[in-house]
Amino acid sequence: MEWQAWFTGAVVVSMLVAMATERVRPESGLGLALSALMLSGVVSSERALGGFANEGVLTVGLLFVVAAAVRRSGALAPVVGMALGRASNPQVALLRMMVPVAAISGIVNNTPLVAMLMPELRSWARRHGVAPSRLLLPLSYAAMLGGLLTVLGTSTNLVVNGLLVEWQLPPIAFAEIGRIGLPIAVAGIALLTLGWRWLLVDRPDSEAAFADPRAFTTELEVLRGGGFDGKAISECRLADGSPLLPVEICRDLHILSAPRLDEVLVAGDRLVIAGGVASVAAALRTAGLRKAVDSSFDTRALGQQRSFFEIVVAERCPLIGHRVGNGSFRKAYGAAVLALSRQGQRVQRAAVTTESNATDELPRAEGWILQGGDTLLVEATPEFIVNHRFHPHFHVVSSAELDTAPHPRHAVLAIGALLGLVGLAALDVLPVLHGAVATVGLLMLFGSIDRKALRESVDLGVLFAIACSFGVGAAIADSGLADAMAHMLVGAASADPHAALVAVLLATMIATELLSNNAAAVLMLPIALATARGLHVELQPFAIAVMVGASASFITPMGYQTNLMVFGPGGYRFADFVRAGVPMSAMVLCLSSWLIPVLWPLRAVTAP
Repeated sequence: MEWQAWFTGAVVVSMLVAMATERVRPESGLGLALSALMLSGVVSSERALGGFANEGVLTVGLLFVVAAAVRRSGALAPVVGMALGRASNPQVALLRMMVPVAAISGIVNNTPLVAMLMPELRSWARRHGVAPSRLLLPLSYAAMLGGLLTVLGTSTNLVVNGLLVEWQLPPIAFAEIGRIGLPIAVAGIALLTLGWRWLLVDRPDSEAAFADPRAFTTELEVLRGGGFDGKAISECRLADGSPLLPVEICRDLHILSAPRLDEVLVAGDRLVIAGGVASVAAALRTAGLRKAVDSSFDTRALGQQRSFFEIVVAERCPLIGHRVGNGSFRKAYGAAVLALSRQGQRVQRAAVTTESNATDELPRAEGWILQGGDTLLVEATPEFIVNHRFHPHFHVVSSAELDTAPHPRHAVLAIGALLGLVGLAALDVLPVLHGAVATVGLLMLFGSIDRKALRESVDLGVLFAIACSFGVGAAIADSGLADAMAHMLVGAASADPHAALVAVLLATMIATELLSNNAAAVLMLPIALATARGLHVELQPFAIAVMVGASASFITPMGYQTNLMVFGPGGYRFADFVRAGVPMSAMVLCLSSWLIPVLWPLRAVTAP
C-alpha cells in the first residue's frame, strides 16, 4: 500500500476508537478525520466537501422537516390506541403494535415516530398492568425494521443511494430494498412476539423513580426580617456559600414554578429546593430560613399553576457532558430539574468539582453530569409544553398536559403531502429530492410548519456528520485503502463471492453498533464495492448488504437513536439490549446471508 492508504487507515482507526469510546461526538470525530485527510492531500477538497451538496444529504434534511410536520399535526398519535384496541394479552398487544409501527416507519422518519408513540404506549401499559419495558424496546426495533421497507424508511438508505449516484452507479429503486426488508420485518416481529417471555424483561420505568417528588425535595420558609426577606434569589447564598435555587415558590397560594433569579423573596414564602444531603443541611443551617412545619408541595395540589414533565434527553442536547440541577437547565429552557433517572434508577445528586464548562457561574452547586438518554423530572409552568413539546434537545414522554389529539387541517395536509411524496417516488414520477422539496414548500405555504419549527426540525449535527462521512468515504476509496481491505476480504473468503458478501454484512453490522448507522454505511460502502469489483461480480448485492447491515443496530442502546430514546423511560440496562438484540442480529445475518444472493444473484461481470 502507498502512504496515503496507511495514513487514511490510521486516521479512520483513530476516529473509530474515539467515537466508539464516546470521547467525541460523531460529527466532531468525522469532521476532524476529514480535516486531517484533506489537509494531508489524501483527498481533494472537491471530493472531501462533495457530501455537503450530495442529493442524499439534502433529501435527509428535507425529510426531517416532513417528519416534523407529521409529528406536530398529531395525525399518527392515535395509531397505538387504534392498533392495540381492547387487547389485554401483552403478547397480542405487542404484535398489534409492531405491525403498524413497522409499516409507518417505512415512509416516516422513525425518530419522531417513536417520540410520538412512546407516551401513548406507556399509558396503555400502565392501564393494563404491563411493564412498559415489555413494549418500548419492541417499539424501537419495529421502527428500525420498518426502515428497510423503502428507500425513504431511513436516512441510511438515502445516504447509500446518494453515494451510488455520486459514483455514477445505478441507485436502489424506491421499493427495491423492501424485497429483503419485508421478510426481515416479518421475521423480527415474529421473533419478538413468540419469544417475548425470554427476550424481554420487566423493568421499573422512570415514572416509578419519580413517583413522589416530595421524597427528594425539602420545603423551607422565609423568615420575616431575615437575611433573605426582600432579596432577589440571585443575591441569596446558603450557609456553605452555594446558591439558593428553589424549584418553586408558594406565595399566598400562588405558585411560581422555576422562578427567575431576579425574583424578590418576601417573608412567608415557601421555597421548595431539590438537592442532596449537603444542600439540605446547608439550607437548614442558613439564617433567615427555617424548615416548613407542613408541606404544600404536592403534584396534585394547585395543579393549575404547577406542572411536572418527564423528558428524555436527546443526543442533540448541548448540555450533555455538563452539569444540570444548578440552574443551567432552567436558564436554557425555563424548567427546574427535580430528579434524574438513568436505567430506571433515580440518580442521587452529587457535588461536582470538575466541569468542562469553564464559564460556570455556580461551581459549588450539586447536580448531575447529563448523558444522552437520561430521563429528567422537571417542574415548570403549564406553558412549558406549548413552548417545548417538540424541542429538538429532548423528548417529552409524560405529562398531564400532553395532548396528542390531532389538528384536523394540519393532519390532513401533512398526511396527504407525505402520501403524495411516497406515491410520486414509488411511481418514479419525480426523484425523491424533488418530491421532498415540493412537499416542504407545500407544508410551509399552508402553515403546517413555521420557520421556528423548520429550524428545530433539521438536525444539523446529523447532516454535518453524514456530509463529512462522504468525504471520509471518498478518502478510503481514493487512497487505495478500500482496495486493500477488499483484497483482504477476498483472500479471507477464498475468492467465494457469497462468503465475501457475508463478511461485508457482518462487518457493517458490527460497525453500526459502535458508530452511527450513517457513518457505518458510508465507511463500509467503498470497501463493499471494491470487494465486488475484485471478485468481478454484480455490485448491487453488496450495496444492499451495507444498507441492511447498517440498519441492524439492535445490541447497544447507543447504536441507534430510537434505542437511546427508550433506554431511560423503559428503565433498561445495557444487558437488556444484548439479551434481545443478539437473537435479532443473528436473525438478520442468517436471513440476509441466504436471501440477498437469491434476490440479487451474484452474477459474474466482465472486468473493466
